[in-house]
Amino acid sequence: MGVFWVVVSMLAMLLYHVVSVYSMFWLTYWTEDPVLRNQSNVVKQEYSQASIFYLIIYAVMGLVQGLDIL
Repeated sequence: MGVFWVVVSMLAMLLYHVVSVYSMFWLTYWTEDPVLRNQSNVVKQEYSQASIFYLIIYAVMGLVQGLDIL
């Protein structure tokens, strides 16, 4: 039974670190989006949709990290 919990703990740690590293890549991808970098797009709906999309994905990664450490 102890081996099972060790494996679960290791997988949880691995998942946490994978999501952590991927969130850094996601932030880079988010900041380099051509739609969001163009300041003239600020009033367009495409701009807000892109922002919401990136924010939702980033929030989900944060939730996964938060749940993973519980």
